[in-house]
Amino acid sequence: MTLLVGLSLPAQAAVNKGALLKGNQTVKGTNNLKGGGLISWNTYSSVDPTIFSHNLYSEKLTVLKSGHYFVSATLPIESAVGQRATQRALLKVNGNAGHQYALGQSSYARNSSGATEGSSHFNVLIWLKEGDVLTLDAQDIAGNANNRFLRTASLFVEKVEGNRNVFNAKATKIVSGDNLNVSDEDVAQEDRNLIWTGQRINKAFGFVKATPAAGITLKDAGNYLVYVNIPLEGSVGRGSVGLAVSLDDEIVDGARGQQGYIRNSNGHRFSSIHFSGVINATEGQVLKVETSQLAKAGTIKVQNGKTASIFIEKLGDDGVFSDAFSTTSAEETAENLNPNAKTSLALDGGTGVSEPYLDEAHYANEGDAEEQIVIKKAGNYLLTLNAVFQGGSSRANPRLSVEVNGQAVAGAESTAHYIRQSDGHSESSGSLVAMLNDLAVDDVV
Repeated sequence: MTLLVGLSLPAQAAVNKGALLKGNQTVKGTNNLKGGGLISWNTYSSVDPTIFSHNLYSEKLTVLKSGHYFVSATLPIESAVGQRATQRALLKVNGNAGHQYALGQSSYARNSSGATEGSSHFNVLIWLKEGDVLTLDAQDIAGNANNRFLRTASLFVEKVEGNRNVFNAKATKIVSGDNLNVSDEDVAQEDRNLIWTGQRINKAFGFVKATPAAGITLKDAGNYLVYVNIPLEGSVGRGSVGLAVSLDDEIVDGARGQQGYIRNSNGHRFSSIHFSGVINATEGQVLKVETSQLAKAGTIKVQNGKTASIFIEKLGDDGVFSDAFSTTSAEETAENLNPNAKTSLALDGGTGVSEPYLDEAHYANEGDAEEQIVIKKAGNYLLTLNAVFQGGSSRANPRLSVEVNGQAVAGAESTAHYIRQSDGHSESSGSLVAMLNDLAVDDVV
């Protein structure tokens, strides 16, 4: 199991060119998500007033300037009644039917063997116009007769100006065809890669916009922040598609998305897989994203009417912390990533092929297992955490959460890591993105 942790410093001022919203109920005034509903951003609202307009409690975030925007959403739920409650997190623009690829649907809450939690996530780059109104719709997609309750949802939206070096694209199939649930034995690696159609392509990336292709050339050496989002649909009982990010056809350790379990019972036919993390590349390396079968065979495709997406940003050297890890700070049981009590990750690094990076002007690693990231410059920090899990008992589902100075950050959790341990389903993963705003000097993450 490998975890990729990254912190970057997008802004010094409070939510500069961004909006951070949090809420624990829908516009119906309840945290019961049965029947769905738009999220009311009732507990926290911090926006750049030159870019956004929002009133606390309102479900609507209004965009004041046209441009590209990074949108990140987290929707954690719990359900201890009935079976397989699952909630889709879907971005709506001006009340439409839902964005083509801004959605997550990995919040499978089995309600057996203690697995009563799940979470849906997405991280995408989209184009918005002045006056567009954004809402987050929590939709029932499985176990619809059951109550399911919202913990704290979060939405972070940031304007990505034209001078930022980014790439984004979308896809609906891999080289071999529509079925993403293909085995390593039946389909060669080069035929399992997603075929991308470019949208925004800045100078750090080699890609011909008019020609769909699997490979994205990273022209410059350095750190790249990568987000992959794939909505899935299929009728395979205990099916599971995984994604993996490769550089020059070598999979990057920890760069996987495996939370796409599909039970095909109680209406559970939709899921999604996600990756978020900092990857270190050398000049001219080619990045690809492949899919593969992780459990039962059968056809699982990109969801009908939706697309997969990728968003990559070339990071500068300032304000970046990134590394890969595989243990907790518990000395005797460090390799167990499913502990009975909350246990901090051992951020002592050294795992994976990507080079660790720590800007000492912004961060220090402290603690016996270097489990503490100490902030050296005040500001807003974007945290990405990608965890790949394997093994465990039947229906294991570890929770990932974030603390600042020993206090849990509301809305910064992932519980989409269900492992059935049946029909070959023994792997999962979690992808968590959280804006940690207004951190002060000597704050501990």
